[in-house]
Amino acid sequence: MALLENQLFGQVDKVAVAIERIKTFEPIDRPYFVAISGGKDSSVIHDLVKKSGVKARFVHSFTTIDAPQTIRFLKKNHPDVEFVYPEIKPLPAMMLKWKEPPTQLWRLCCRYYKENAGKGEFLITGVRSDESTKRKAKKMLETCMRDSTRRYLHAIIDWTEADVWEYIRSRKLPYNPLYDPPYSVKRVGCVMCPCGSNRVEEAMRIAPRIIDTWRRWMDRLHAEGVKQGWPVAKHHKTAQDLWNWWLSDKVPTDKNQMSIFED
Repeated sequence: MALLENQLFGQVDKVAVAIERIKTFEPIDRPYFVAISGGKDSSVIHDLVKKSGVKARFVHSFTTIDAPQTIRFLKKNHPDVEFVYPEIKPLPAMMLKWKEPPTQLWRLCCRYYKENAGKGEFLITGVRSDESTKRKAKKMLETCMRDSTRRYLHAIIDWTEADVWEYIRSRKLPYNPLYDPPYSVKRVGCVMCPCGSNRVEEAMRIAPRIIDTWRRWMDRLHAEGVKQGWPVAKHHKTAQDLWNWWLSDKVPTDKNQMSIFED
């Protein structure tokens, strides 16, 4: 079993270790803020926090372009999850405020729609180091670089994807149907997220209407850019050019083409 790991000084039970972490760092003055995305990792975190017996507030930051299957899954299987709604919706409408669309490197959408809800909180997440190169550098306990009032406990930071699925299946936990056919996604997140691959093909299987939403607001972004003289219109002659560029997965490299902020 992957969750029982043989190490130099004996066998380690990853489940017991994760639960002990959650108990050890429990805040004295407030409940944990548990970020629930609706993905497989957050399903595990939800169960571990429940088993630990600590005080916790389970929260899903609704982005307005979540997959409908994810919303239905959460409401049916985790009624204790609180939905936090954004001030401006839908998310693609924010492009008019940003004056450009989100890209792989310029991701204010995450900052506005996912991270604001945890301000001043001690968050438990399902972040794992094997998910990406960037996440390999993360530590179990962290303070947010942009907001020192926000702290994180990555309780399953050392788990693998196999560990996550073993936990879910061995305990018969409900999980998001998007992982199974006909959807078969690798990761659950916003529909048409610029950080994902095969965005259109995946969105066509999950929620085709959200493609239309993105396209309508992209057209409005370009039209407003023409009126206001924004760079987005100067570098893309038509709305179709802008749309094609955005779907091409090309990240900006020319500082004069698009502004980029490290996320």
